[in-house]
Amino acid sequence: MQLETTDIQPWYKQFWPCFVFAIPATSVVVSMVFIYFAVNTTDTLVVDDYYKQGLAINQELGRIEVASKRSISAQLNFNLEDNIISLRLSGDFETVPDALRLEMIHPTLEHKDRSVMLVKTAERYFSAKLQGNVAGNWHLHLSSASQDDVKKSSLEERWLIKNTARLPSAKPVALIP
Repeated sequence: MQLETTDIQPWYKQFWPCFVFAIPATSVVVSMVFIYFAVNTTDTLVVDDYYKQGLAINQELGRIEVASKRSISAQLNFNLEDNIISLRLSGDFETVPDALRLEMIHPTLEHKDRSVMLVKTAERYFSAKLQGNVAGNWHLHLSSASQDDVKKSSLEERWLIKNTARLPSAKPVALIP
């Protein structure tokens, strides 16, 4: 009868102790990553004054209703080479405004939001030059008046049309109420 000899390795070279220690080590590393992101990012979607936000939503709905009654729509074209926006406006107007405000709202990053004033170049045609990179998904809001003009103009003169788009786009983007 012959005895078999087995080679016994030290504990740190065996599979099961390394596997058991890997689980808590991995959870510590993942926790550190989560702590880093929690400390270094801001919560931009939380609003301080919910009441004022509710009033603003009601005003926005009124402006959308005005645009719907007047059949206001627009077609945005993006010149990708020169970063120029051109817009063709249609609808029932007593007088076509001299300038329009286009708000480009990023869905998640508040610091990327921008407001662009479109200047009238011809009857019902407007254009503006874009600054910076516009790649990504955007909520586009086109309105008749800037925030300063809102107090001066009546509700019938204020309107809002909007859409979402992935930019840059070679195809025109339609804005509707």
